[in-house]
Amino acid sequence: MKIYVDNNILSSIAGLLISDENGLALQKLAESKHCFQTSKITKDEMLKSSNQKVKGAILFIYKIFGGKKFFNKETYLATGFGDATFGSVPWGGGEAESPVLSILRQAFEPDDARHIYQALTDHFDYFLTLDENTILKRYRTNYKNIKAFCSNGHLKLVNPEELVVELGL
Repeated sequence: MKIYVDNNILSSIAGLLISDENGLALQKLAESKHCFQTSKITKDEMLKSSNQKVKGAILFIYKIFGGKKFFNKETYLATGFGDATFGSVPWGGGEAESPVLSILRQAFEPDDARHIYQALTDHFDYFLTLDENTILKRYRTNYKNIKAFCSNGHLKLVNPEELVVELGL
């Protein structure tokens, strides 16, 4: 089982901004035998942080964590008329954004969409996040049918407490 870890999990841990319930859930998850990963996008976001305490802690955790060195390309080489907007390069073609990422961007903030895209296209089972407002709320209310879209890729978006229940820990 592969579980993608959103950057707000790491930043909340470093900033001690998690609830007791989520702390207990994360402890259970840490003691499980499941595989947790994140992508280089998390590291890139943390490098932009202005809070040196959080930035340093996150980068250190990321280093120990191992991160995910390579992640799925967000664009593809469009071949022509049907793949890219006519005229975006002569007669169409060129680089075009992945249709999966385009759909995710309609429902989520751009950075959130990129994280979810990585988890979805790399066939993760769960996307673990504490982001209730811009990720989980939209997912739970099936905003623009995104829950069905993610389910087709066998990805569930959950918080730590929900994941503990899902995994029966």
